[in-house]
Amino acid sequence: LEKVSKEKQIAETDLLQKRSSFDEVSSIYQKQDKSSRKSEMDYLRGEHELKSALDESHSLKRTLNSNKNRIIDNEKLLSISIKEIESLSQNIDNENDLIQRFESEFEELKIKTEKCSEGLAGVKSRLTMLQKENLEIINSLEKIRSSEHKWEVENAGLLSMLEFEKKNIAEKYGDSTAEPPPEEMSLEKMTEEIQAVKDKLHSLGQINYLALDEYETENKRLTFYTHQINDLDESQKILMQTISEINHTASKQFLDTFEKIRTNFQDLFKTLFSEDGQCDIKLTGEDTLESDISITAMPPGKRPRSIDLLSGGEKTLTAIALLFAIYLVKPSPFCILDEVDAPLDDANIDRFINLIKRFSNNTQFLIVTHNKKTMEAADNLYGITQEEEGVSKVVSVQLNKQIFKD
Repeated sequence: LEKVSKEKQIAETDLLQKRSSFDEVSSIYQKQDKSSRKSEMDYLRGEHELKSALDESHSLKRTLNSNKNRIIDNEKLLSISIKEIESLSQNIDNENDLIQRFESEFEELKIKTEKCSEGLAGVKSRLTMLQKENLEIINSLEKIRSSEHKWEVENAGLLSMLEFEKKNIAEKYGDSTAEPPPEEMSLEKMTEEIQAVKDKLHSLGQINYLALDEYETENKRLTFYTHQINDLDESQKILMQTISEINHTASKQFLDTFEKIRTNFQDLFKTLFSEDGQCDIKLTGEDTLESDISITAMPPGKRPRSIDLLSGGEKTLTAIALLFAIYLVKPSPFCILDEVDAPLDDANIDRFINLIKRFSNNTQFLIVTHNKKTMEAADNLYGITQEEEGVSKVVSVQLNKQIFKD
């Protein structure tokens, strides 16, 4: 019994030691189990953070690819716009050169027309003198022809009388070769008549046989100058018609563009001020290309007679609406705005930012501003600072709205 009692004590002591060892091992196990659970939780947390980081990385890659595609599209649009601008500039230069050439030709034609008019006046005066001389020559020729005809008639009468006398002599004296006494008288009379005709011809004076040639020469010159004047008149008509067509085309294009700007201005004004706002732009003048432009702006609750009666913020919003109305007619890939938001309060700043976001899909805006709300709406911020005196440094901040949302 004692032996068993001792063995029992030894066994109890051994049991107590083993229990103490078991408690130590259990305590170590529990600690290790807690550490293992903590590690597992850290691992799960890390895995979750890694997954979030990967998702964020994928999102950033998608955003980067989207921005790259957008940059490529903007570069293409910029290239197309540059080509269009170059083409339009070339067309404008060509039109200006054409107009200048037409104007110079018109001035030259005007000078030539004046010279031709002076020459024509001289030619007409010379022609009048030649016509008078020609008329005098014709009258003289008519007198000469009349005298010549008269002389021929008298000569024919004398010849017939001579033949009659010859016959009488032949019948009277029977010899046709004999000289009758009355023959000398008949010859003297003929001589006198001939001398009278010569005297009449001599009294007419000398005849200018070159008058007809001079008349033909001056007539050719007159025809030449008349043809030149007709050509100048025709060229002037063509030139004036071309200028009229250019002015008509320019006026038509200007009116079409003006109507588009007017419609856009009214829509954007209502967007900035509300549907109750009213505005309009009108031409004041008869000549479309030389007319002044009248701007009317009436924000809700106001009916000013002049735009000068609006506040600074209202004037700024009106100017912005007109600026973007013109922009809608001919968009540009870049737009620089220098402190246009300075006169605006917070409510108007929100309207201005919404308008900028509306157009930022196709245009990159560079805004110089000191307004905090405008800075918060930007994608990138660039500032100039001087960490060292006299040394400027550019500081840039890229604002990723997606990161802030996550």
